[in-house]
Amino acid sequence: MRAGPGRAGLAAPQLGVPLRVIAFDVDGRSGHLVNPRLEASGRRVVADEACLSAPGLWFPVERSFSVVARGRDMYGRPQVIRAIGMLARVLQHEVDHLDGVLFTDHLAPQDRERFFAAFAELTESGAAGRGRAVPER
Repeated sequence: MRAGPGRAGLAAPQLGVPLRVIAFDVDGRSGHLVNPRLEASGRRVVADEACLSAPGLWFPVERSFSVVARGRDMYGRPQVIRAIGMLARVLQHEVDHLDGVLFTDHLAPQDRERFFAAFAELTESGAAGRGRAVPER
């Protein structure tokens, strides 16, 4: 997760671990949540977003500007995280992974088509496993 810029969160299923656990490291705030639940604000904002599963491919995604995340730490202690901006976006993105939702599911149809075309190019070039960026626009 700390291997490069833009890598701010990780969900256990991304590593093949079938648990509801996320980890995050955003702007000096790092931690993890087990069995996270989100309470999202009504205010929505659009910002470019990417995923470790498709490195270098950034696309605009609409998400809630702020969230309250509740869950437990690895010792079972209750945790509450109040987040705005980028941390709120990362928490939503990672919880989506736990629910089987990818950031591409949030894309407008034309952006989804562009993403899959760029991802195919990334995969064919073998760069997907190396984290090489591909121009997205």
